[in-house]
Amino acid sequence: MVFRKIDPAKDIELPTFIDVVFLLLIFFLVSYSPITPKKGQEELELSLPTAQGAGEVNVNEPLETMLIEIVPLKSEENKEDYEVWVLLPFESYSNSQKGRVTYRDAKTFSMQFQRTAVLPKDVAALNEADFLRLPAIQLMNDQIDSYVTSQFRIPHPTNRIDIRADQDVQFRIIDFIMDKCSSYEDLVPSMVFRTRFKVE
Repeated sequence: MVFRKIDPAKDIELPTFIDVVFLLLIFFLVSYSPITPKKGQEELELSLPTAQGAGEVNVNEPLETMLIEIVPLKSEENKEDYEVWVLLPFESYSNSQKGRVTYRDAKTFSMQFQRTAVLPKDVAALNEADFLRLPAIQLMNDQIDSYVTSQFRIPHPTNRIDIRADQDVQFRIIDFIMDKCSSYEDLVPSMVFRTRFKVE
């Protein structure tokens, strides 16, 4: 008959555990080096990366897919608000062919067909129901629905939607567009983000 030795379950040895905690504490105390502002500075100055690239949009650039553009409103009365433009790469015009519409043409067509709306800058204070009722949000929602259902019939790697936004646009707006596109799952596998910024 073969006998098996049964070892009792071992508990955590408290002295060893305390040693590990103290070693970690000593490590963090030795490696910690606080960075404080220099004498005469109120805040700490960090060298952060900035957006690089062309400051102006090429108006003759042909559109390949839907472009949602969010830019500051050029109005003296509402300097704090944004304009939302939905630009499409095709229109049913006699002078335009599919895939040959430029950025300038798409802007003209969007104005003519009222695919532009004003978006308040401070949308963070709005509750979800009021946010979704904004004309600009409804415009983007309806146009994404219409474009995806008419153009992206099957999942394909080239299916994408472009966003060009000012660098100060609140993330809530971008998050809404991302959530909307992700609701179509594989039909919209990618999005391209471009940042508009002022050249000093």
